[in-house]
Amino acid sequence: MRVKIAAYIAFALISLVNLINGLQLPTLWSRAVSAIPLLVVGAFAAFDKWVWRWWLIPRVTQRPVLHGTWHGHLVSTWAPESQQSTNNRYEAFLVVTQSFTSIQIVLITEQSKSRSVIADIVRNSADDFSVFYHYGNTPRVEVRDGSPIHMGGTSFEVFDVNPQNFEGEYWTSRKSGGSMTFQRISNKRIGNFADGKKLMEENAND
Repeated sequence: MRVKIAAYIAFALISLVNLINGLQLPTLWSRAVSAIPLLVVGAFAAFDKWVWRWWLIPRVTQRPVLHGTWHGHLVSTWAPESQQSTNNRYEAFLVVTQSFTSIQIVLITEQSKSRSVIADIVRNSADDFSVFYHYGNTPRVEVRDGSPIHMGGTSFEVFDVNPQNFEGEYWTSRKSGGSMTFQRISNKRIGNFADGKKLMEENAND
């Protein structure tokens, strides 16, 4: 991500210098030509952030659109010492921030929040994709004695470039794991569990 931003800035600065130099040339054509690199930077930036999700473009580029908020459940093998069950079901929201060239994933439950450290989408075949990401999980302070901060990995299977649901699994550094299922609820993104519940209520009332 930082490399991409640095490339944008460097290319834009070069383009501006060329444009300024072009203004000193006598013809309108020379000025127009000198502005082309700047226009290319702007067009690519717009494509990378927004345009790639429009209409049939995802089907042409074979890049699944996951951007937005998803609602679902985790079934985990982890249980604090105070609990007897090793199959615990938790409501969760998955928040995806996605451009054409990058993806960041945040998983939110009532007790904790996980943020992706690195994430990637792998195309297996036409309309068939796997998503892998490594994450760091930070539980709320009041539950941290029984549920410590930890790292983990996640994989889920996605079918179609505009999926409405998916399922997957995860594993953690505390020697636990589990399965997950999610359904798309909005193209908007949320910041916490309460916002997710509110968004679901708004959708139900529409």
